[in-house]
Amino acid sequence: MSCYNTGRSSSITTWVNHYIAIGTYASTISFFQGCHLVNTPHDERVSSHFLVGQNGDIAQFVPVADTAWHGVSANPYSIGVEHEATAAPPVASGIASNPPPVRDPGP
Repeated sequence: MSCYNTGRSSSITTWVNHYIAIGTYASTISFFQGCHLVNTPHDERVSSHFLVGQNGDIAQFVPVADTAWHGVSANPYSIGVEHEATAAPPVASGIASNPPPVRDPGP
């Protein structure tokens, strides 16, 4: 079992920025890798396309061509990007419309 849907029902028009309030880059990777566990509560079975660490490291969890479970109703047409928490809250977060084109880096 995976924590995303294969394919998409809509074209990508948006990305959604998520800011991790608790945890680290490493703990977020661990959390996403364990989302398929049978005993994981349904509301914790989430995923994101990318994670960006404070130091600029980037991890990809879900191919761009597939639908990650991160933004509920926005999932079919969006890219989900998690950001490792910083000492100061971000100035702006949320949904950005008309993002630049995203290329799937492939396998």
